[in-house]
Parts: sequence; structure tokens; C-alpha cells
Amino acid sequence: MKIAILSDIHGNIYALERVMEEARREGVKTFFILGDLVGYYYYPLEVIELLSANHCFYIKGNHEEMLENVSAGTLQISQISDKYGHGHEFALQQLSSAQLDELKALQTSDTVTIDNLSFSLHHGAPFDKGFYLYPDASIENLERCDSKQSSFVFCGHSHY
Repeated sequence: MKIAILSDIHGNIYALERVMEEARREGVKTFFILGDLVGYYYYPLEVIELLSANHCFYIKGNHEEMLENVSAGTLQISQISDKYGHGHEFALQQLSSAQLDELKALQTSDTVTIDNLSFSLHHGAPFDKGFYLYPDASIENLERCDSKQSSFVFCGHSHY
């Protein structure tokens, strides 16, 4: 079994297409998507369509949460655009209400079992969905990510 772990795609269809091509060459059949399908770049519809054509397990990232808050009226799109660009606006324009509802319904973490192995999926750290785990993370924070219940723990969000 070969699994690809992807995170922080942010509407960048060009990078995603290259990664998916390489994954297919490597025989990957399953993808874990650790959040942030939208934001920054301008192709959220194409990203979602490409991923939907594959066997993927998804969790919600902070950019899906921002999109949800804009839809709910608790956050102004200008507050996001000023910091992150116009990718969220493109998501609101391009995605159907059903696709937006699917993004809203995603869990912020999940556990997937395949071939008797359990995978704990997180956008940030398991102990804080907004925590960035960088390569220089302290041993204490890495140990806080350990799981006795899962064979593997995967975290996105850091852009590494």
C-alpha cells in the first residue's frame, strides 16, 4: 500500500497536478489531505475536482474554517483578503453550495484505519489545530504529538 500525504494545497492546481502525476508514477492509490485546500491561489474548483477523482481522506484546515466563517457572516472577506490574498473569494465564487457544505462538514482531525494500521490525521498539532510544527520543533512538542492509539500521526499546516 502506498499513501501520499498532502497538505496546504491552497488552490494551487499547478503544484497539485505535478504532485498527483508523481504519486501515480509511484503507484499511490490513497491520499490523506490534511486541510487547506483553499486560500491564496485561484483554482479551488479545479483542486477539489482533481482530488475528488481520487481516493482521498480529508480533514479541515484553518482556511476552510475561514471560508466557513465568511459564509456564516462572522468574518469579513476583507479581513482574509488583506492577509491571504483573494483565494477565498475565488472559492466562494467557484464552488457550488454543495461543495462548500462538504468543506464545512469536514472534521478538524480524523483517524483512518487501513490494513490494520491506524493513521491519525491533523491539520496542526494533535494538541492544537493551529499549532505549527516546524523542523526545529522541540522534543517536548513532538512527544505531545505521539499517539498510543495510532500507528502513525500526520500533521500539516506548517508548509513543510
